[in-house]
Amino acid sequence: MFCSRTVRVVQDNLSARANYIRYLGRANRYLFKARLYMNDACVEEDRAGEKKQTEAMEAKLRTTDEEDRAWLLGFRCGCVYCWPTESYSRLGFGIHFLSHAVRCHPEDKKVLLQIKQSFNNPYHLASWDPATDCCYWYVVECDRKTNRINELHLFAANVSGHIPAAIAGLTYLETLTLHKITDLTGAIPPALTKLTNLKRLTISWTNISGEIPPFLSQLKNLTFLDLSFNNLSGGIPPSLSQLRSLYGLRLDRNKLTGPIPDSFGDLSPSLQYLHLSHNQISGRVPTNWGGLNFTWIELQRNRIEGDVSVLFGKNKTVQVVDFSRNLLDFDISEAVIGFPESLRVLDLSHNRITGSLPEGLTELENLYMNVSYNRLCGRIPFGGRLQLLDFTSYLHNRCLCGAPLPNDCK
Repeated sequence: MFCSRTVRVVQDNLSARANYIRYLGRANRYLFKARLYMNDACVEEDRAGEKKQTEAMEAKLRTTDEEDRAWLLGFRCGCVYCWPTESYSRLGFGIHFLSHAVRCHPEDKKVLLQIKQSFNNPYHLASWDPATDCCYWYVVECDRKTNRINELHLFAANVSGHIPAAIAGLTYLETLTLHKITDLTGAIPPALTKLTNLKRLTISWTNISGEIPPFLSQLKNLTFLDLSFNNLSGGIPPSLSQLRSLYGLRLDRNKLTGPIPDSFGDLSPSLQYLHLSHNQISGRVPTNWGGLNFTWIELQRNRIEGDVSVLFGKNKTVQVVDFSRNLLDFDISEAVIGFPESLRVLDLSHNRITGSLPEGLTELENLYMNVSYNRLCGRIPFGGRLQLLDFTSYLHNRCLCGAPLPNDCK
């Protein structure tokens, strides 16, 4: 009967996928529920036929909590941990066993199988079976309206080789994530420019190399670009400033050299998160950054020179500023006209900053600050959190004094 077949399908799926979700501690729970609820319903079917079984199932659903009811029916219940949700469909856990409609577009299935073949049919993509609906394959997700693949998240996968050019065939793709794949090598392929609908591109914690390709600026819909923790070298392409919808840019932890492009003085006002740290970037901070309003900016461990006071001001909303371990050389007492109340982290340690600490720092009630290893002088302003910080946040300056440093001002 239909119910018996359903139970077998559910149990087989759960057994096969239990290893994938064991870390969530939910596999045994769901397996137990499947057997309990579905087997009970099948007993009713065996006793009184399909009609009575249906009535029993409906009665059980009325007495079942919302999460379990959603799980039983294969419906989406609207929270991250319900199953199957959109997130778990992405990971290949969805079991829509009450629906026989095939959502997968044949062209998308063809492309995905080409990608699998390019990676030499890895076990990580074992669920990519041509006999099944690709909308429920592991690490992919279909749009609920178009039924086209719009997300591909390949992470911590035991795959090797280059980024397959076949990915360009997923023309409806909006999110592409290739994360923590240490055996992913080679350059970023030009084929990615065909993904004109792409909004979020993450290629991080891999061993891709070569220069950051200027052609990425052709992806005009990008809102987030993450190329961090790779082996990319060369300069930052000036053309990246043409991405006017960009909200976050991460190029940190690479081997980038050269100055910040002049064109980066005209970055999109929508850019809130800029991470260029742990490279070998040189030159000065663009003065036009004074017209931008970052939320989070990190350029630590480079060779940046000049003045970063343009990032501050009472009207700004910046929260995190980290320019530690650079070559900054400005007078902080003269340059800074005020700090935004939003500022939470300010790390300017290991630079060549002179002057005295501004009194405005005392107005920041939630500030963590480190200005050690500079050339600061004068008394540490009293108030706010400045005396609550560890004294190491002020060490190794030319003549800085006052609490919490052990040396009093004379």
